[in-house]
Amino acid sequence: MNVFNIVEGKLEYHQKQKHKIYHGFFVNFYRNVIELPLADSKFFLKKEFAEQCLKINEPCIRLISNYEAPLDILNDDDIWPSWINWLSHKGLHSALSGYQNFQYDVTPEGGSFNIENRYNDYVIDQELLN
Repeated sequence: MNVFNIVEGKLEYHQKQKHKIYHGFFVNFYRNVIELPLADSKFFLKKEFAEQCLKINEPCIRLISNYEAPLDILNDDDIWPSWINWLSHKGLHSALSGYQNFQYDVTPEGGSFNIENRYNDYVIDQELLN
């Protein structure tokens, strides 16, 4: 089970002869446990691409409140509106709304619309490690 954040950030790519910095957006996947450890991260140059990734993945997540299974909306022609309606009914938020999930020591509610979140990542070419 995961929760997601869309965050602005930079990706630094280090090669033997080059060092490139890309500014863009990450879709971060966190395991939905108290510690909220990062499980995966996808980088996109444009926010629209990050949002599309989220729209594909977020409705498919397994839910604690659904006996650890995803909602049975996956056969709908347009999953996203059904997902947003379900979240609204439960008083929950999509990462697309700007809501950021945080550990409880950051915010007692487990997330916020008001706390800015950024993420930076690094890729180091294998030849630099030899």
